[in-house]
Amino acid sequence: MNGSEPYMFNPYYALALDPIHVGTGGYRLGEVDLTIVREPGTNVPKIPGSSLAGAARAYTAMATDHYRRYNEKKGKYVSCAGKGGEDGSEHCGEIDCPVCVTYGFTIGPENRSFHGLAQFYDAQVLFFPIHTMVGPVWVTSPSILEDAGYKPLEGQISLENKVQIVPKLVDKPDGDRRWGLNLGWLFLDVVDDNLDAEAIWRDLRLPEGLEQVRQRLVLVPDKLFSLVVNSNLETRTSVSIDPDTGAAEEGALFTYEALPRGVVLRFPMVYHNPQHYAFPVRENGNVKATPFSDTQDIEWVKKNVESGLRLMEHLGVGGMNTRGFGRLRILNLPPEKPKEGGTDA
Repeated sequence: MNGSEPYMFNPYYALALDPIHVGTGGYRLGEVDLTIVREPGTNVPKIPGSSLAGAARAYTAMATDHYRRYNEKKGKYVSCAGKGGEDGSEHCGEIDCPVCVTYGFTIGPENRSFHGLAQFYDAQVLFFPIHTMVGPVWVTSPSILEDAGYKPLEGQISLENKVQIVPKLVDKPDGDRRWGLNLGWLFLDVVDDNLDAEAIWRDLRLPEGLEQVRQRLVLVPDKLFSLVVNSNLETRTSVSIDPDTGAAEEGALFTYEALPRGVVLRFPMVYHNPQHYAFPVRENGNVKATPFSDTQDIEWVKKNVESGLRLMEHLGVGGMNTRGFGRLRILNLPPEKPKEGGTDA
């Protein structure tokens, strides 16, 4: 990529290693007390870009030793993770800070702010795992694949109320017996043509680590995708424990839902080129627009974000982390370079 380009577009693919719960806030009337965020138009669950950005910022601060440290210029301890306190004064706001520059900051008392150079978008479901009579399959739909960049399906698929599957997943029966596949409680007939999973993988440039998904893809109609997904979310019931008695507290039973383990998500990122911006440096009580150094380019911004994304596999995203939720493996990160003086594990 030319270093003078104003931005870089980079899609990421992620695999849920645990159920993931990103709640809507508060209790809701219905079958589930604590629901998860959904796309308003399609009702398909998603992980908001703000949730990804917040977790990535905290983890970048951890990975780059900017989570909590003593700042000589401010003469106090600062933490570049989070919002930096009520007025932002806990952020360092330095031009070479991989967190403040990458994710942005606002320091109220200094009347100084920077919008950040990493732009996060929502993580949307690409392949969703469903239990069937032939084992787990991963469902998607024509519009989902088209949005992700697979164009051959455009205007060519008419599934009606049927599904399309990859070869050898289900053998077509002899005679007039019905040929179908159950997706949880829903049973649908199978169209005769097989889904070309190899072409999808090639056109979407999907990363390694999804071989089982590739061999068990199922295409469902767009109008049924939301129904299939929402009917197969993970739902759990929990109760608060009284520390004095060790028994369940009265009236403390609640249910919550989550994206299940094994779901594959896709979220785009846009990285802005620092060389097209000036940073507000405060000197002698004045704010001066200062250009970035030549070493602070798009790749520098991308590396900062990916250092945080890498930790999501271990520290998670969303809520219920202490209940075994949240781990998200980003599949197409570059190989991690060994630290100086160390060896490859």
